[in-house]
Amino acid sequence: MQTVFKGLQLPTTMAFLAPNDILVLEKEKGTVDRIVNGNLIAKPVLKVNVASEVERAYRKKKNDNESIISRLERYNLKTGENDLTDAEKQRLK
Repeated sequence: MQTVFKGLQLPTTMAFLAPNDILVLEKEKGTVDRIVNGNLIAKPVLKVNVASEVERAYRKKKNDNESIISRLERYNLKTGENDLTDAEKQRLK
């Protein structure tokens, strides 16, 4: 194995376009960088906004709560029954 470039924070995926032409994904930064002949091209090939771990956790919790709410909407008014688990019912208290 040979090091061809140092300085990336957390490269996650590489694609080899040619022997000395590499695309590198840094998932946490949301960038696809290009390294040609051992040199990083200054401007990323692609830059997208990415969610941090905190944002992902918030979205998951929000989605979980929305799922519970949608299931509550199926609540049977006659019998008072729903399909929530005990843990889900506890979270709503």
